[in-house]
Amino acid sequence: MLLAIGGRMYREFKARGGRIPDSLESELDHWRGQVTEEIVRARKMPSVDVDGGLDVFFARLATRVKFEPSTRQELRQIIERGMSELAEAIDHIADVIQAQTKKTPLILIDDLDKMDAPAARAIFHGHRETMLQPNFAIVYTVSSSLFYTPEFEAIRDRAVFLPNVKLRKRGSSRRDPVGYDVMRETVRRRLNPDLISTRALDEAARISGGVFRELMRVIRFAITRAHRMGRIEIDHVLGAEAEIRGEYRRILTAEQRAVLKQVHARNRLDDPQQLAPLLQMLAAMEYADSEPWCDAHPALVSLLDEDEPRPAPALPDPPAVDAPPAEASAPARAPAKPRATRRGV
Repeated sequence: MLLAIGGRMYREFKARGGRIPDSLESELDHWRGQVTEEIVRARKMPSVDVDGGLDVFFARLATRVKFEPSTRQELRQIIERGMSELAEAIDHIADVIQAQTKKTPLILIDDLDKMDAPAARAIFHGHRETMLQPNFAIVYTVSSSLFYTPEFEAIRDRAVFLPNVKLRKRGSSRRDPVGYDVMRETVRRRLNPDLISTRALDEAARISGGVFRELMRVIRFAITRAHRMGRIEIDHVLGAEAEIRGEYRRILTAEQRAVLKQVHARNRLDDPQQLAPLLQMLAAMEYADSEPWCDAHPALVSLLDEDEPRPAPALPDPPAVDAPPAEASAPARAPAKPRATRRGV
């Protein structure tokens, strides 16, 4: 990461007409020579090209470290051995930039929040001192799930939590007009307002849960469904919601769905260990009023409702059993008396 920071600062400053002093060029060349010597010595890495100027060297080395599995580990070990010299050179680049432009460099490192929890812990806990070594301002984005791990204590003093855009108050279903305006404006700055209906835009905001990344995902899915219609309508957005819900249906375990159900019902952060992976995958979302609270992803609410125990269907009444027909019984008759008969003569 420091390699990427240094290379980007060096290239951007020179591209904008900045002048690197000869002393700093010599310092960077010395560091480059050390790394080059190590690379050449490592016969397992013949594909690494170390020719070209410093700007080319920074770019090629960063690419090799990032994309070539066969050489990545060994290259990182080589760079880490010269990490102190690299960090010092990067500080000097920042000093030159500030001296010539009268502005303090600010570096923004995005997308680190998309890392899984083990990788994030390795960076911000295992390499905390290295990440904080530069003497200029750097903003790292981290997943909110890291805030719920014991390792977070290592960076708590420097961390600023940015909650998601609040679309309703805790325990209320009433919309927050300010939050909805923020999400609407986010879409309107990227999409011609004539290409999406008002109802579809509001529904997309609701489904996003106040998370910009999710808002863009909903819009992207809706565009795919509406490309022949020329305009995004609410049915397209609801179709996007179903698609997102289907993605989570395939990955959420029964235990995670049970936790989400409790989160949605109570809006509380009860069990950090269970909640952290759900926050990482955005199945749960965190907000803040006077204190933090959370909720399930809006697209998952109907999925969680499926887990409600359903009453057993009522059994039909048993068919009425007719009493056997009563047999007609006549009172017993006395035996008939014999009658006298007249015989013919």
